[in-house]
Amino acid sequence: MLHGAGDLRFADLPMADEVAPNHVRVQMRAVGICGSDVHFLKNVRLPMCCGSFAHQTSVVVVINYQYCDALHRAEWVRLK
Repeated sequence: MLHGAGDLRFADLPMADEVAPNHVRVQMRAVGICGSDVHFLKNVRLPMCCGSFAHQTSVVVVINYQYCDALHRAEWVRLK
């Protein structure tokens, strides 16, 4: 979690028991940090109204919920 300029912390957050129809649960496998992320980390002013920090991600579907035919369990996807 980004708490302020230069203050990035890892945190365990609770996971919802269920996910809405047409959604899947994913597990984060990799996150990339680019130059714009480094600039943002050093210069952020909170609270922020927009932005996408560490937006280069790779995840795998772990649960396919009801009505979601587009993605399947164990399928690798990229978040945008």
